[in-house]
Amino acid sequence: MGAVVAYLALLYTLYAPQIFGLLWIALMVPAAFGVGFFLSRLLPPLRMALAGATGVGAAVRQGARACFMELGVSATRERSGILVYVSLAERRCVVVPDVGVLAHVPESDWNRAVNAIESTVSTHGIGAPGLAALCTAVEALGDVLEAPMPRREDDINELEDVA
Repeated sequence: MGAVVAYLALLYTLYAPQIFGLLWIALMVPAAFGVGFFLSRLLPPLRMALAGATGVGAAVRQGARACFMELGVSATRERSGILVYVSLAERRCVVVPDVGVLAHVPESDWNRAVNAIESTVSTHGIGAPGLAALCTAVEALGDVLEAPMPRREDDINELEDVA
């Protein structure tokens, strides 16, 4: 955004009816860059529009996978960790499963449950209704996991719960 505003300022100084001195051009272009940069930082909807839906989705998925590794979600006995990652700024949700989950749960059931979870934030927002819908969708994921990955007698919570 900063580069676009700076480029527009440069075009204006070069092609405007009035004559701008080189010093004014040299000062206006970086100032315009700063204005564009700060506007994009202060207006998240503008930043999201400029990044595009694909770019925002890719960034959220990358952040979710990085968080999955950083938190050590894959460090369970049977590689059965699942991370539900909610990005508040982007208003997106991503579910990252470990390989043990994907090996045991039928793909169609898994995809249906994950789509329900990931769509709650974009559908209901991040307020109280969205949180309630997200909790309901995550509880439904437990129902999908129950049959293919039943709880064993020696099961313990192997990971720290992080909010």
